[in-house]
Amino acid sequence: MYFSYQLGYIQRKPKLKLLSQLVVDEKVYLRTEEVIKLFNSTKWDFEEGKDFSKNPHIYLIEQKLEGKNSFKYGETLKITNWEYVKWVHLWCCSIGCRISDVPHFKVNDFTFDRKTQIISWIQQKTDKVNNVPLNDVSGFIFQKFSSGKSLSQNLFPSLSTQKFNKHLKLLLKDLRFNRLVSKPKKVGSKIIDTEEKPLWSLISSHSGRRSFTKNLIDLGTMDYQTIMKLSSHKTFSQFSKYISVITEDVMKSRKLYSMDSDTSESYQNQLISEFNKLSEDNKKIILGLTRSLNK
Repeated sequence: MYFSYQLGYIQRKPKLKLLSQLVVDEKVYLRTEEVIKLFNSTKWDFEEGKDFSKNPHIYLIEQKLEGKNSFKYGETLKITNWEYVKWVHLWCCSIGCRISDVPHFKVNDFTFDRKTQIISWIQQKTDKVNNVPLNDVSGFIFQKFSSGKSLSQNLFPSLSTQKFNKHLKLLLKDLRFNRLVSKPKKVGSKIIDTEEKPLWSLISSHSGRRSFTKNLIDLGTMDYQTIMKLSSHKTFSQFSKYISVITEDVMKSRKLYSMDSDTSESYQNQLISEFNKLSEDNKKIILGLTRSLNK
């Protein structure tokens, strides 16, 4: 505690009030359909001859390829800064890593079991090994950024977290990620910033890890303990900070004690369940029959 002596008495330095984060039900994250929307966007991806001069925020990031087959991939990885934040954020969304892990990833940090297709790495914050099965998004990104590189090369080029957050917001604003989200704060006993804002204005690098957790929950195919193993959360208290409860989740309670079991939604769920049990050949047959009935 700092004290200053003035005029014969002790004067205490005034105590500063810190902003504190409220515990809110809905976190800032990308829903599954928003992850797919971002993945499919190529508007600001690098292409030879593509003109980005009208956008003052765009610049080129280059990374030399040092692998034996680098010549097959042009010997240099070229992406725009907005393309970079797109892929890195999607990477965090798909494997649940922190942005602090990204600068440390080397190509040979990842080990693959051909049978299970699991990706493994050591988390920087906890120094623990994390294991997550590859999916369509993470598999595509790993192939894109590892191709032509030596095993000891960084998987991703470097970019500061501050610049990352700035350009992630600009990118999502341009792509119209305008879903309204609230993120109130507490100053002393007063709650501020209660109004809803567009998603792009509140997004940050840590939203990737939240997206990973929430979208796994929404799959409805695994329990919390399994998801905690994938996200490497040791306690439920830590894990609960990543659980987002949205209006759609609450409205699911309307189905409790439902007397109407023959709704169209029920039929649809039954059809999907039975269809998924079929072999690939039988799925093609059923799909052909369905298309012929709709003609």
